Amino acid sequence: MAAAIAFLLSEDASFITGVVLPVDGGHTTGTPPVQPPAAERA
Repeated sequence: MAAAIAFLLSEDASFITGVVLPVDGGHTTGTPPVQPPAAERA
């Protein structure tokens, strides 16, 4: 989320106007969620 905010505050995002940009980890694209490695989940 912080990276998305930093991008939107930067000059690189100056051309983006009037659009909804979902920041949801790819949920709206149909991408399966990224699972952390098993060692981190335990």
